[in-house]
Amino acid sequence: MHAPRKQLKMALEAHLLPVLFAAGFDGPRSFAGHSLTYDYRRLDGDTYRFLTVQFEKHGGPKFRLNFSAATPASIEQRFRTSVADDMLREPFGEMRGSLHPTRVPYFKLFTWFGGGSADHVAKRSANLYPEIERWWRERIVGAHLWIPERVFPNSRRPNKSQGRVKSADLKFGNDPK
Repeated sequence: MHAPRKQLKMALEAHLLPVLFAAGFDGPRSFAGHSLTYDYRRLDGDTYRFLTVQFEKHGGPKFRLNFSAATPASIEQRFRTSVADDMLREPFGEMRGSLHPTRVPYFKLFTWFGGGSADHVAKRSANLYPEIERWWRERIVGAHLWIPERVFPNSRRPNKSQGRVKSADLKFGNDPK
């Protein structure tokens, strides 16, 4: 019998990773080792899409999916340095967010995928992944997404050349628009 985190990693390899690879992401083919984060990226035109599978730091069978997007030019402008390959990952992107198992807005900051059987948790994350794609395509905030810049618009300074996404420009998954 495997430890709970190992069971979860195996279930994610069986259910979530095929979804990410089918969506065109490059990254580790397994969750081997003891790393807390596993980074994935894909290039859409001139925009990189980043995903990180982040495991809970105390060794429990919990994780979250963090995401962001950026162009190399926007990274260079924000960080005032040429883009190195290790900068092409989720923490360097813009409009960062997380996918969560709950729909309750105030608890999204504190929730992780976990609890229940590893297979159920992995399948749930794979089934909710399309909310991230919808955010990237249409800027519609799904019920399970947490986008801090939407709630705290002054928490990060955008590029002046790119402008700021205004809350009035965002659509929510349950809006009739």
